[in-house]
Amino acid sequence: MTAIVVTWNRADAVIGVLGALSRQRVPEEFALDVIVVDNASTDGTSERLKRDGWVDGVLRNDAQAAHEPRFVREHSVAGRGHGAAGSVVVVRNATNFGGCGGFNTGMLAAEHLGAPTFLWLVDDDVDLPEDALGQLLTAMDSDGRIGLVGSRTCDIDARDRTIESTIYLDRERGVMCDEPPPGHRLHSSHVAWAQDTGGPKGRGPYSGVREVDVVSACSMLARWRAVEDVGLWDKRYFLYCDDADWCLRMAQNGWLVVLNLDAVVYHTPWHQKLTPARAYYAQRNLLWMLAKIEPLSEAQRVTGARIRALLDESLRHALGGRIDHAEILLRACEDAATGRDGPVALDAPKRANPTALAGGGCVGVFVSREEHWAESAALRRGFGGRWIECVKNVVPHAHEAAPDGVKRIVYSRRRRSRLRRALGLWIRPPRVLVQFDREGDLPVVRHAWSVQMAPGSEVGEIEKGGVLRLVKFWRRWRAARRRCLAWADRLTPPPRQDRFG
Repeated sequence: MTAIVVTWNRADAVIGVLGALSRQRVPEEFALDVIVVDNASTDGTSERLKRDGWVDGVLRNDAQAAHEPRFVREHSVAGRGHGAAGSVVVVRNATNFGGCGGFNTGMLAAEHLGAPTFLWLVDDDVDLPEDALGQLLTAMDSDGRIGLVGSRTCDIDARDRTIESTIYLDRERGVMCDEPPPGHRLHSSHVAWAQDTGGPKGRGPYSGVREVDVVSACSMLARWRAVEDVGLWDKRYFLYCDDADWCLRMAQNGWLVVLNLDAVVYHTPWHQKLTPARAYYAQRNLLWMLAKIEPLSEAQRVTGARIRALLDESLRHALGGRIDHAEILLRACEDAATGRDGPVALDAPKRANPTALAGGGCVGVFVSREEHWAESAALRRGFGGRWIECVKNVVPHAHEAAPDGVKRIVYSRRRRSRLRRALGLWIRPPRVLVQFDREGDLPVVRHAWSVQMAPGSEVGEIEKGGVLRLVKFWRRWRAARRRCLAWADRLTPPPRQDRFG
């Protein structure tokens, strides 16, 4: 059996994972070997692993494409013993292939070294209880038709709280969700299970094995026979949806995908790691995954539905002063339609404190949830300029008197109410518009700068405002919408040329 860990510039994290792997209680009939794929790290990850005695051998890979590796065995390094991990081999990639290419490299390296019975795919920033592997193997051994077994994910900072368990594909909307939609073949059994546990997330009494559509590669056990049958990960993806795509392909080939609720992995919630680049990959790759759904007519319908939803969301973000994020969603649709694969170059967002950015000018803050009151008050502390709070009328305390020095604008969800309040700000607009969790929804508020804040942070992602910028985006959005929907209507069955997708 081989565990594969892909890492990039996280030496401390991957050493922690190796420690967790070395403490696994492995059944006597199995030997656990580990392959660490170093995705061209620049922080000295491979050297650190050698220095700390984790490395038994090194494969150098100078390939420019993950699916065409050129493994060269370097001299072995004397390890110091790794507990349950029988050996640790480092694959040193000359190129960063992302999570998708990294796992493909690891699976090809495992095949190169002697195909194992099982592959255990593990993220480099997780922690694992000692029985994690044993629980995965117990589920795998229960049925020879099982191709993939996934783990229940708990918050690494609140380990009694489940943050991800069952995952299903909603084929009407083209999204993945915690509960199967009505009409899904597993809907009835899931509803009964959720009534007993309190739902798929939280602190419920979770135990047993459940069939699902998707399991996460943060801790996923694969049967090698199924891998040989289905192939490896889609080489186009780079990041995100690669594991979900693999799960759906497994099911299409007749293999079962199951979740063992007793196999726990501790991980950081995905939304805490979300960046503009990750948002782009998640949406672009989701469209490619939907395009593979059988039959073709369903693929065309659900892909088109997802494009419409993404583009509508993109336009809402643009109207709400979040054109940078709107551009990312638009580009994801365009690149999916034109087949632009692999990594893309996206500028890292600039960051600033909103009150410093405002100087002595006006700051407008969206209060979309109750917790935003405290965030607004914290930002305003020590600020001497004009302060406007734009508050949804459903937020508790929305209609109470505003503090001294604060103007409060309350609006409802109705379009007329939102437009009237937005137009009221055109005479004396805020210089800086602050939003938490990208939830501001007054359309076309004039502003010089928009700042997207994460709760508890003193700085946020900034972008320039301006009506002219919005008009230019809208023109491009209209043309892109026609092209992307035409692509969905013309979908053809994707050719299967090799093992990768």
